[in-house]
Amino acid sequence: SKIQKLKSYSSLLGLIQQTTPIIKGSNLTLEQWQLLQAVISGTPVFRTKRQIETISPQYQQSKTVQTRSSVLTEVRKRLSKFDLQQEHIAKEIPPGPQRIRGIAGSGKTVLLCQKAAHMHLKHPEWDIAFVFFSRSLYHPIINQFDKWLRRFSAGEVGYDPKNVKLQILHAWGAKKQPGLYSRICQAAGVKRLTVNDTKRKQPNEALGEVCSKLLDDTIIPKLYDAILIDEGQDLMVDKDLKFEGKQPFYWMAYQALRPIDPAQPEQRRLIWGYDEAQSLESLTIPTASELFGEELGHLVTGQYAGGIRKSEIMHRCYRTPGSILTAAHGIGMGLLRRGGMLTGITRAEDWEAIGYQVTGRFTPGQQITIKRPPENSPNLVPQLWQGSLLEVIAYSDRQEELTALATNILYNLRHDGLKPSQEILVIILGSGFEAMQLETTVAEFLISQGIDIYIPSAIDCNILIPD
Repeated sequence: SKIQKLKSYSSLLGLIQQTTPIIKGSNLTLEQWQLLQAVISGTPVFRTKRQIETISPQYQQSKTVQTRSSVLTEVRKRLSKFDLQQEHIAKEIPPGPQRIRGIAGSGKTVLLCQKAAHMHLKHPEWDIAFVFFSRSLYHPIINQFDKWLRRFSAGEVGYDPKNVKLQILHAWGAKKQPGLYSRICQAAGVKRLTVNDTKRKQPNEALGEVCSKLLDDTIIPKLYDAILIDEGQDLMVDKDLKFEGKQPFYWMAYQALRPIDPAQPEQRRLIWGYDEAQSLESLTIPTASELFGEELGHLVTGQYAGGIRKSEIMHRCYRTPGSILTAAHGIGMGLLRRGGMLTGITRAEDWEAIGYQVTGRFTPGQQITIKRPPENSPNLVPQLWQGSLLEVIAYSDRQEELTALATNILYNLRHDGLKPSQEILVIILGSGFEAMQLETTVAEFLISQGIDIYIPSAIDCNILIPD
């Protein structure tokens, strides 16, 4: 039938080419073409009169007085380049599981939000859950959903928290915020467990423990037609915590999905995004075999009918300059640690999958060179900012460090013109109780210096112990 033929991209393109135009147009200029691509991809247009072009050294030198806010403003004025792979990932609805592997800052969260919004508008009868690990993502994700729902519906539909067909859920959930685990417990008629009911200290391990118990004790009700998981690497547990050889959270989510086709009950629309190099807890790659056991290891191999890939890899990092990203990977893995590396990627293909070029072979005693090419780190800040992108300063004691921190923040606010919300982050390193103590110490000092602070999940500024 004609409808079936139109499902093929090549058939549709051929039909368009054969159609007689009503009005004959002229070829687009480069700028018109870039503007058209920006409209298709959802990038705001006409934010600047400057023609889209590569930043020249002359432009950099013409800036005599430069601030960080001026650099950010210039970056935001420019149109993002159209990324065809991202358009495919965001708009295609796979008839089964899909794995999206992307480096930090590649746009996984935005694309997953777009995908869920697109699904909901196209299939409003579906029960869809969008799941994430970090509680601080609640409001940013809600904003993303509202933005894309309105864009894809020409302003007719926005995000409505009362609409149970499209749920934004934390992986676990809390007393006042629902989670996938707590929703499944409620539907199954069993009491949900809290972190106080577990023996594990790490959040991912504690969640894995309660999911395993739920799987052991209960038949998981089929509640959803599609589940999309962001931050998938943070939901993994080590081998000793697996449930019957499967990752407990993922297996619980998989069991909560309705089969797409009764004749193929293993085909369920579970879509997960992850970056294994973003987690210091584990470098385990969430393959289908790792998540669902060897018998379902084929689930994300190959393509679906129509050409939708079962696995996607996103190499480009738009959010972070290449030098900072490279340093972060090196520090996170303990690359130059005196006692040896803590953990790390040890296969050339895995480095290449997250956008690096590898020279040399991974054999004992051999030196290798790992480099991030410019095309995989298109962030414009390195071309615009005249100073150092990354500074490392050691202080003699904590008080000296805190004083320098407050001084630098005040400089960022008064001279650089940065906004305190989302443009200045103070990252507290450490684990468990020690990190919480240090967070309180830093927060109290900054407040004493007249600097307002905000801790994610708090209801307002200057609250040291969020609910």
